Amino acid sequence: MSKIITIILVAAVGITLGAVALGLFSKGEPFVSLNSFFPSNNIAPDTTLDEVSDEDLLVEVDQDIVECGIVVTSPTPHEVVVDPVIIEGHIANEKKNVACWPSFEGIAGTVRIVDLNGVSATDRIPIVLTDDSITTEPIAFSVQLSYSNTDQNIPGFLLFENTFSGGSTRELLEHRIPITF
Repeated sequence: MSKIITIILVAAVGITLGAVALGLFSKGEPFVSLNSFFPSNNIAPDTTLDEVSDEDLLVEVDQDIVECGIVVTSPTPHEVVVDPVIIEGHIANEKKNVACWPSFEGIAGTVRIVDLNGVSATDRIPIVLTDDSITTEPIAFSVQLSYSNTDQNIPGFLLFENTFSGGSTRELLEHRIPITF
């Protein structure tokens, strides 16, 4: 009988530790998968830009995310990009934004291209800053993304991700810019 109780306790502890490792109990908020950040309309991968309506491309953007300390100057939203994609911008490093889009050792997260279904067209590429010193001035970055997509005019996003949150918590920060690739 005590062997059964031990097995049940070990299983319960294992399930709890697994849930904690997956982040199911972070800050009392439910786990949200990356796919929930993308529109729920399932646009087929072979869909051309002509077949996509304006409503398919509309995505609600949280104003706090847009002003979250990362500024992308190129490409602009809804721009049609070609391979390779050159991404330029800066991290607004004013004291009020330091914790908003942080960097660590000259890296300010990653960027990749995803389609509207959340499928990656590129690997995650590090956003390397031109200067890793502590300053209140904006710090520039330039990233080149290459993709081997044979289709053209696929609506998607540049997805910027950052997990360098301060303290002991590691929250995923995201910034999306709609593009066509």
